[in-house]
Amino acid sequence: MTAPGWWRRQWPWLLGAAVLAAGAVVGPHLDRKREFRTRDADAARAVPAGAWGRYAGAEWRLRGLAIQDQTVLPRELLLPGNARVAVVELEIRPDQTTTGESNVARCSLLLRDDRGRSWRFAPEALTTYSRRAGHALDCARPRGSPDRGPYTARLPFLLPDDVRPKDLRLELQLFPLPPEDVEPAGAYLDMALPGGR
Repeated sequence: MTAPGWWRRQWPWLLGAAVLAAGAVVGPHLDRKREFRTRDADAARAVPAGAWGRYAGAEWRLRGLAIQDQTVLPRELLLPGNARVAVVELEIRPDQTTTGESNVARCSLLLRDDRGRSWRFAPEALTTYSRRAGHALDCARPRGSPDRGPYTARLPFLLPDDVRPKDLRLELQLFPLPPEDVEPAGAYLDMALPGGR
């Protein structure tokens, strides 16, 4: 049993311990949220359909999007009944640096529709299919292509069938940015699809 008045004498220490515990839980969350607040509208660089956009040591152009439904996909690729595969064609022209090309391989792509929904490229369901079909799982230069000049990356997305391609926009960001880059934190390209909005 505790001595009389123990709670009255210890309440400041107990309150301090509770505040420190809450800070230990909430602090890292807020720090991570601040670090990864990447989709800030002020950081977006709008790129019109079919135009080149400059970002992170390279020029980027969205060439198009092809929708593939179950009829053109391999039978062993089991998709949900309301899903289809969209393949984005992205043309990339990396800058030449003293060590070769700018490192643009670690791209993060997001398709976003006008209702605010978004999808990341190459979900687990498409990984094996993508490798067999020759689609990239990142923005790296494909093996066997020339070492200089632009190249095309074909990147798969899994979309519900109620998404209209004309309502989509592609958001592109690199993680981490190349060391020689001077992009502001959180900057990304917001690219319009050819024939879209």
